[in-house]
Amino acid sequence: MRTRLLFLIMSLAMLCNMRAANIGYCSGEASKSGSFSVEGNTEVSGAVYLTPSLLAPYDGCEISALRGALASKVNLDRLTLWLRESLDGDNLTEATVTSSTDPSLAKGWIEVALEIPVIIDASKGLYLGMTYHQKGASKAFSLIGNGFENSFFVCVGDGEWEDRHGEGILSIEAVTEGDVTPRI
Repeated sequence: MRTRLLFLIMSLAMLCNMRAANIGYCSGEASKSGSFSVEGNTEVSGAVYLTPSLLAPYDGCEISALRGALASKVNLDRLTLWLRESLDGDNLTEATVTSSTDPSLAKGWIEVALEIPVIIDASKGLYLGMTYHQKGASKAFSLIGNGFENSFFVCVGDGEWEDRHGEGILSIEAVTEGDVTPRI
């Protein structure tokens, strides 16, 4: 009985001071093949919206890195991961990878540390996204599972943003550091 009580107390204490977490909707999952196809030489952007309620436990924490997954790198020459307050707004921060950077453009997860971390203000939502340039047809986005509201927006070239959550959940996450308030 004492052992169980001690284990319960230790578990609760650990929950109250989590130090790092990944924020996103994909739970670290990535697809092995792409299903969203875009033709031609163009830029393609995808994003998720991190709502204020999702960000609430991370209020005051730093976003220190961004990570996104590619189902394919065929015909891609660069990928930029970014954070914005609106889909059409300026990037609060960004990190670009190519075949000659470290980390380099690759199929699967790519994680890039930010030079200047972003402090989370949970009173505002954030768009977490990626933009890649393709030289020809590509199915680069990693989409998993059944999408839901805020889980996948897309913009091709200079077009308008479209809510395409019916196609899946974009594999993208923000990496945080700091004391996280657990949701109970």
